[in-house]
Formats: sequence, structure tokens, C-alpha cells
Amino acid sequence: MRRLLILLLLGAPLWAQPISLNHLKTNTDNFPELVQTSLLALGNSGEPLQNLSGANFQVRFGGSEVDTLLNVATFEDSRQGLSILICVDASGSMRGQPLNSVKNALLSFIGEKRNNDEIAILAFAEQPELVCDFTTDTEFLRKSVANLKILPGDTSLYYSLDKGLDRLSGPGAKNEGRFLILFSDGREDNPAQAYTIDKVIEKARGKQIPIFTAGYSTQRKQYLQYLERIAQETGGSYYNAPDPPSLSGHFGKVRRQILGSYTISYPVFEVAGDGLAKDLSVILSQDGYQAEFAAPIQVRVPANKAPLPRPAEGKDYQAGRRKISLGWILGILAVVLAAGAGLFFWLNGKKKKRLAEQRRQEEEELTRQERVRLEADRQRAEEERLRLEKARRESETRGQKPRSREHTIILNPGSGTGESRAGSGRGLSLEVLMGTEQGQVFKLGAEGATLGRARENSIVFNDPTVSSRHARIYWSDGQFYIEDLGSLNGVFINGQKVTLSRIENGSTFKLGSNEGVFRLL
Repeated sequence: MRRLLILLLLGAPLWAQPISLNHLKTNTDNFPELVQTSLLALGNSGEPLQNLSGANFQVRFGGSEVDTLLNVATFEDSRQGLSILICVDASGSMRGQPLNSVKNALLSFIGEKRNNDEIAILAFAEQPELVCDFTTDTEFLRKSVANLKILPGDTSLYYSLDKGLDRLSGPGAKNEGRFLILFSDGREDNPAQAYTIDKVIEKARGKQIPIFTAGYSTQRKQYLQYLERIAQETGGSYYNAPDPPSLSGHFGKVRRQILGSYTISYPVFEVAGDGLAKDLSVILSQDGYQAEFAAPIQVRVPANKAPLPRPAEGKDYQAGRRKISLGWILGILAVVLAAGAGLFFWLNGKKKKRLAEQRRQEEEELTRQERVRLEADRQRAEEERLRLEKARRESETRGQKPRSREHTIILNPGSGTGESRAGSGRGLSLEVLMGTEQGQVFKLGAEGATLGRARENSIVFNDPTVSSRHARIYWSDGQFYIEDLGSLNGVFINGQKVTLSRIENGSTFKLGSNEGVFRLL
């Protein structure tokens, strides 16, 4: 018996697997100069291996040995954000302590997330229900977890996983690093053949999304084997929870596994980009132990990419790459800056010419419109002057003052010479025919007057379009004159905007919205 125990102890290293290696994702957008492969390297306790370097990895891509690793870094070291979708089985079998334990585990998981990590939560039973879409808002996530509840119907595990993968690979997830975490008892009650475990695994591998699974069941534990298979074949890890409270510790481990995953960056020599899938193999070595993929990973490369020649023996690709890159970058920058400066000045010159031509056309159009408007104003003013003169004469014939108009009249410019001066006295009246002071008649003598909205003016217009000190009227050399005092809306005599104008008998005026006619007394 003792001899058997000794043999067992001596042979233990032969079947023990102290380290493991899972493929998460490979990015070939910049093939062959740069390929990036993300890996999950774990110890036998399920914790991520630390302090790995290029010396720990052997890579073979498309049948070619990769002997140059440009960079090896964990997700945490690179500080890149993560997009994580958490799928929670909320069917009736999870009622009570299992669901409550999941809530507590999620709250702990959310509390440890980094600021740039976003999380979405999907609950499912017969149908998947998005409890919370991708967000970095920790408080909103906590409230969403509190709203988790048991959903009606049987369990559609694979259908819900399929929809979760669509959500995680869609535009809602903003980060490059994408992971799915599943908690379930592994039971599948949906008889539909369109959604099976094989199709879910195929879809996850095609989208390069690893699935981390946690299983708990008090009944048919054989279903948990499906969760283990999903994790193994998509690059994630599996945890069999002995009891619901242990989930909190496991979710923390999953977080450490994700952040401790490695991304290795490398060039691929002597392999052409033909749009086909290539074999990728990686061997991890640490402390005398080795781990590798169960089978080579199929990675598709871009088409129409010439193979990258292998550097001459004794030459370091990375050093040469920096040297060449620096020279080319400086040259390209110089050319780009020169071309950019030339383009800027050319476009700026064209813009200035275009703006100058546009201003010239606008000024010509304004001048034309102004001429047309002035001509129309003169015609209307003359008609208005004749109408007012006719009304005055009819009023004098009847021996009564013309009554104020009961409808709005827009006064237009007149010549102001329709009749001779009414007298040689030094009196003037302003008859307001429309506006805020309609019906008012203001009289003044040679002392003149100031006109405006302010109370200290001789003639006050309660009109917001009239300035506080709008204009003044004064007597000089036997004539009355009106002068604009810098008003905002101007002074119009006989339809013309004036700064200083002589007042003739019958001249029309416009101050703000008030319009009327001058009478010499």
C-alpha cells in the first residue's frame, strides 16, 4: 500500500495541469506587420499567471515560427476598457437564495469595476430581458441589480445566449475587450432546433467572445456539464458553485482572470495575406510546465497582403522597425505638413475670393433692392401726400378738422413741396396719424423741441422703437429743421432716412412706429 502511494505521488506531475492556456481573441487588422492575440493563462487555483514576458511564449502562425514578440501586457496594464455582458438565469429554479446570492455577487463585481469598464445585464427564462444596457454608471447598475426578479416560463438558455452574443458584438458595446459571464443551472427547456449548444459555441468563437460560466443546481447536476463545455470551447473558465454564497468569491476571480489576461503583439514573417484562415498555435512555459491550445486556432487574415520578409540573421526586427519607422515617419510628416500648408493656403485663397464675390453680389443686390424700394416709397408717398391734402381741403371746406383715421396707414415719403408755406409765423405742428401716439397733435414754436421716449423730452413718444433721445427740431434762418440725435431706428422725412433735414409744410415723418405730417403755422 505504501509503495502504491509513493508511485501515485511520483506520478502526480504526469497528469497534473498546474497551468492552462485559453485563446480569447486574435486581431489581424494590421497583418502581417502586427498581429495581437489575447490569452487567458491560469494556474491550477484558477488565478491568472503573473509577470509573464515574451520568453514565456512560443508562437507559430500559418506554419511560420514567430520569433519576435513586440509587446506582452495584461488588460489591466494596458488600461483598455472592457465591455462585459452578464447573463443571469432568472427562471423559477433560481427562486430564493440562488437569485439573491447572484445579486450580492453582482453588487460586489460592480463595486470593483474600473471607471472605463461598461457592464450590461441580461436576465432570461423563456425570453431574454435586458435589465440594463451597457453603462459605466455604477449607481445605475446597482439599481438595475436590485430590480432583478424571477421571470415567467421555462428556460431558453441557448436562445438567450445567442441574443446576448448579438448584443455584446453590436454597436452598443464600445470597448474592444468583450466578455460574457453566464450564471445558470444549465437546464435548457426550449425544444427549438435553431438554438443549440453547438451553434452558441460556434457563434461565440466566430465573434471571438469568451464565455465565463458559473453553475449551481440542487437537482440535475448533469446539466452543469453543458456550462463547462461552453466555457472550455470559447476560451473562458467554468466554476461549479457548491452553494449560492460562494458566487461572490467566484465573480471576483472572474474579474481577476479577465484583467490578468495577456495580449501578445507580434509580426508574422513569410506568410501572405490571402483572405484565408491560418493555424495559430501558442505554447506557454513557466517553471518547467507547459500549456497550449487543445487544437490550433483558425484565424482569418486579410486578403491582398504581401508576405513580410524575415529580417536578415543578426538583425533585430524591432530595432530596424523603429529606425525605418522614424525615418519614414519624419519624411512623411514633412511631406504631409508641406502639402497640408499648401492646401490650406490654396483653400483659404479660394474661400476669400468666394466670400469677396459673394459680398459684391450681395451689395449689388441690396443696392438694386434699395433703388426699387425707394422708387416705390416715393410713389406711395406722393399718393399719400395727395390723399392727405385732399382730406385737409375737404375738412376746411366743411369747416371741421379731419378726424383721426380708424385704420392703420403706413405713411410713405412725399416731396414736402405740395403747397406753399402756410404762413410766416414761427409755429409748427406734428400730427401723428398712426403709431402709439395716433391722433395726437403736438405744437411748438421757434424754441424748438426734443423728441424721444425719455420723460425729459419736450415731445414724448411711448414707443419702444423710439430711442430715449431720438431727434430734435430747431428754428434757424426762418426755417424749421429736424436732426437725428443718433437714434437706433433713424428719422425718416418724406420716406428718406435723414440725419438733418429742413421741414416743409406737408412733409411726412416717421419716428419708430409713429408716422404723421408736419404743418407750418
